[in-house]
Amino acid sequence: MALPHFGAYTDRFGNKPVLGFAATLFILCLVGWSFTTLPYPHDYTTPLLVLLHTLMGIATAGINLANNNVAFRLAPRSEATSFLVANSVLSSLTAGMAPLLGGLFADYFALRQLAVEIRWLS
Repeated sequence: MALPHFGAYTDRFGNKPVLGFAATLFILCLVGWSFTTLPYPHDYTTPLLVLLHTLMGIATAGINLANNNVAFRLAPRSEATSFLVANSVLSSLTAGMAPLLGGLFADYFALRQLAVEIRWLS
């Protein structure tokens, strides 16, 4: 539903402003997740999660459209198809590996702790 709107904005303003807007919206949604259960789950938790996930889906559409347009413009004319396939495969692999690495880091750091202590004695 959001792609036609982002397509029109991309045609009018270019890829970089659309990518900047969509990435900013995505990051704001990530920040918004911290307010879903502050200080504890509340009556607005579910509606807030629905709103955040909807906005995140809209932002993802803009990011993907602008990213694919930039990749298409960078592709050599004679090898555009293989270039875009390689871009898509690499994006999919990294998107699949990110949660796995995040889980490994979470397991690793769950058993460890970093403490920084500063003392001043006079």
